[in-house]
This record gives sequence, structure tokens and C-alpha cells, in this order.
Amino acid sequence: MPDNFWDQRKVDWYDRALDESDYSGKILSVIIPLIKSCRSVIDVGAGCGPIAVPLARLGYDVTALEPSPSMMNKIKEKADKEKLSNLRMIEKKFEESDTGHHDAAIVANVRKLFMDIPMLLRGMEKISPQTIVIITGADTSNNKFYFNELYPIIFGESYPERETHEVVFDELFRFGIKADVTFINYNLDQPFVSLDEAVVFWKAYMKLEDSRFDKTLREFLSGKLVYDGKWLRAEVKKKSAIIWWNRE
Repeated sequence: MPDNFWDQRKVDWYDRALDESDYSGKILSVIIPLIKSCRSVIDVGAGCGPIAVPLARLGYDVTALEPSPSMMNKIKEKADKEKLSNLRMIEKKFEESDTGHHDAAIVANVRKLFMDIPMLLRGMEKISPQTIVIITGADTSNNKFYFNELYPIIFGESYPERETHEVVFDELFRFGIKADVTFINYNLDQPFVSLDEAVVFWKAYMKLEDSRFDKTLREFLSGKLVYDGKWLRAEVKKKSAIIWWNRE
């Protein structure tokens, strides 16, 4: 995604979804046994901190590496609120950073790096972690936010297919890395305070700058979103692959 994708509005939406999700708990239940002998951890592409912040709470020395200013601001808010002095924040791209050695490296959903495994591996040489963990999508349905249904309606074309974990796994194997993998299923529903907010959300994600499709979106979303007594939710079921290996 482009460098300027994550504005403050999108970060707030995403962080709200994570707050309501079981994502962090499911991910950490797999990761923590893998890094039990580690002390320092770098979270590459840390986002708004769904992995870095809980690990810091558990006492790990954590570096959150994140290029988006809006995402980094969200991590800083959480670290300040919880007084997490063991959470270091670096606002840089992975390929431009020099973070020093860490015992473990976690890379979650950083498509740019997954599409350039040589760059990822070069960066890992500088960090020299004992354990590397990659988290990437494994869902072949490709219908997050109903884009498979909406793209033909709005744009008259199919939503582009996205790569799954198999591409990453195969590319690692090509470089001689025999990684292990496990899978998790989790909910990442997107909550909204109103249908109006939901329409604004979809317009932002689909880059619709005028009101031509507002009525179409309202009618479509009225039949999709579910009210739970607090939020109007877009139900999002996700599947991720957690790929890991230990460096020699």
C-alpha cells in the first residue's frame, strides 16, 4: 500500500476494530512459546501496536518499527498511558533502519516485505535474531469489506486477487529456509457508530471522492451490517498463517 495510506482517520478505525477483536490474543498464544528464551523483540511494521504493546506489558524489551506517523502516534499514546518504558519506538521504514540486534523479530502483514523476501532477509542479517516470525493472510475468500461484491457494482470490475501465505512460504523455501507454519482463525469485525460513518469508511477505502455512490453504499451496507447493541458491525472473519524459523 502507498506510504500515505494510513491517515489518522483510518488508524482510528483500525484501532477500534483491534480493540474489539481477538486478534492479539490469538497471535500471542502462538508467538509467546516461540520466543520464550528471548528477551528483546522487534516488531517490524508494528502498526498501532497490537503485538508490540502486549509484549511490552509482559516485560519484553520491545522495539516498535513503523514508518507511518499516524500509526506511531497511536503506539505512543498507548505506551505513555501505560508507562511502558521498555517499549522503544522508531518511525522509519525497515530498509532504512538500523535498530541493532534483537533476540526475536516479528513481521506481521507487511506486504511490501513479503513481496521482496531478499530485502527482508538482508534486513534480518542486520538484526541477527534467533527467531523470526512472519504473520500473513491465509484466507483465499478475498472478500474483506465485501470488496468482491462492491467492486463490480461500483467500478464494473472484479476486485484484484491478493497473495496468500503460500507465496511467502514458497519464496522462503527457495532461499533455503525450511520454516514451520501454523494457522489461526480470528474475528476482525469493523465497528461503526452509525450507517453514515460506515459509508464514509467505504468511500475512504474505495477512494470515492464524491457522493455519486452514497445511496448505493447505504443500501448495500444496510443489508450487511449487524447491530450488536453497541456497534454497527461489518463482520470480518480472518485466517492468518504464522510462519517461523530459527536462524543458525
